[in-house]
Amino acid sequence: TLLGMVYAFNHDGQRYDNCKIESLSVYDKSGNFVSSIPVQDIAYYYEESNSGKYVAYNLHSYTILLEPGVYTIEAVVEGYDSMDLNVTIVKGEVSTLDFSFEAHETNLFKEIPKRFVFSSGAGAWETYIEINSDGTFTGQYHDSERGDTGSGYPNGTVYICNFTGKFSIPKQVNEYIYLMQLEYLNTEGIPGNEYYENNIRYIYSAPYGLENANEFLVYLPGIRIDNLPYEFVSWLHAFVNVQSVEILPYYGIYNIDDKKGFVAYNSR
Repeated sequence: TLLGMVYAFNHDGQRYDNCKIESLSVYDKSGNFVSSIPVQDIAYYYEESNSGKYVAYNLHSYTILLEPGVYTIEAVVEGYDSMDLNVTIVKGEVSTLDFSFEAHETNLFKEIPKRFVFSSGAGAWETYIEINSDGTFTGQYHDSERGDTGSGYPNGTVYICNFTGKFSIPKQVNEYIYLMQLEYLNTEGIPGNEYYENNIRYIYSAPYGLENANEFLVYLPGIRIDNLPYEFVSWLHAFVNVQSVEILPYYGIYNIDDKKGFVAYNSR
């Protein structure tokens, strides 16, 4: 006798997910198809911690009688990679074989726009970051003061910070929110130091919007504006009229620790 369960976990890996089993099949040690295995649906009730309500999730069980021997059982579940497990059936004994599927980790960086901008829309300053598919990024903060001139820099002063860094792969929180960590951040120059180029004085600065950074939230288009932190919404005015729209039309990145908001208002 061979019996077991087939189930899947959702993206946070903390609870079961409703999954559809396409097939459960038996193959002999030579790889020849033996038979399909009927699957029975059963219900598992999970109490949501936030609402206190019980939600039902479908689990699946199976039982089959096989001749003694070595077999491969293949489970195919919609939305997951198929899983093959080997089992040895012994006469007079019961063998248990469970199939536990885990959701694919989505690399959000392969889907979202590359360039994000932090700006108030007032003045000649902005910070931008350009994110690669592996989470590494480059960026620059700059603020121009054309009226701040002097000997050797008649074209004004620019505060500047070029930087590189890396975000962790975002983890899904819910349908519209992901969480990621800042793994490292390297900046060019020592804040306060100066250099001159093309009749402009450049002053090295801190990376405005990324100071004191640790955790970031990624917001997907479609999230309601009133579900976003006030501090993030306050940085949206340069890109969207928050008084006239109810949902976020762009991707956003929110520096939780520093309460700064980056927006991808254009495509790659």
